[in-house]
Formats: sequence, structure tokens, C-alpha cells
Amino acid sequence: SNEGPLIAVSLNKDNYTTSLVQKNKRFSVSILSESTNSKVIQDLGFRSGKDNDKWDDLVHTEVNDLPIVKDNCNGYMICELLDTMDADTHLIVLAKVKNA
Repeated sequence: SNEGPLIAVSLNKDNYTTSLVQKNKRFSVSILSESTNSKVIQDLGFRSGKDNDKWDDLVHTEVNDLPIVKDNCNGYMICELLDTMDADTHLIVLAKVKNA
């Protein structure tokens, strides 16, 4: 894009994260290495943030008030929501990368 890098992400409509992205209009993406401990993936991917503080036991930092995993993280992106597209059970999110 001439306006800067864009990404598209597919989010399950039933996930709490999806409602937060829609409400806040921004989100972070941590790019994890292959050597990332499976507990990190379990804590972030298989527990709801609605009922648990996913970040409580994870080593992380914040960039622009958004959490970024620190351990085994190859990089991150701070993204601003531009548009969404309904895809039945999922929402396709188009976002502009504001910081990386």
C-alpha cells in the first residue's frame, strides 16, 4: 500500500479478543519464535482474557499501551483497525501497521 504496510487478520467472532479489537480499534501482534515455550501459546491461545489475566504470568512489555511478549519474540506490530469483513464464524480485520 502507498499509505504504509497493511495486514489482514482472521479473528473468531466468539473470542473475547475480537470484541476488544472492535472496541479499541487497535491491537498488537507478537511474532513468536519456534522455540517459544508451549505454555506461552497455551496461555494466550487457549484461555479467555475475559475470565483470566493472560498476561499475569507472562514476561511482557507494553508498546503504546498494548502488550508484547518478551521471551522468544522475533518482533511485534502495533496495528490500527481500518476495516472489517464478515466471514461467517470469523471477522477479517484489515489493519495499518503503525509501529514495528
